[in-house]
Amino acid sequence: MSDRLAELRRQRALVTEQLTWLDREIQRELGTPPFPQTAPPVVSVASAAQTPLTSTDLPAGASPAPALAIEPLLNYEVNPASVRQEVKKGCLLYFAAAFLFIGVLIVLAYFTLGKRS
Repeated sequence: MSDRLAELRRQRALVTEQLTWLDREIQRELGTPPFPQTAPPVVSVASAAQTPLTSTDLPAGASPAPALAIEPLLNYEVNPASVRQEVKKGCLLYFAAAFLFIGVLIVLAYFTLGKRS
């Protein structure tokens, strides 16, 4: 199996896990009982049929891949005032850098194209 195919399957499993989480959050907000949690499919690189395995297809004693802790990342909140302040500082910094660059170009052009004897 190619590395690209393995990576695509891994990404698909992550997206499936995220969609499951979104469904649970939507159900929680609606106040209805959540869907039963099922284990996400485990992607096997050495699968001869090139199909993902589920946790029931694992050998005895093997455990499925651990779920990623994405909930804290999804609940991350940013203060809009601080973002606005950072954007303002960034714009002023870019303006100053561009102004300095244009000034250097003008000085360089003055000395290279200036008075020739």
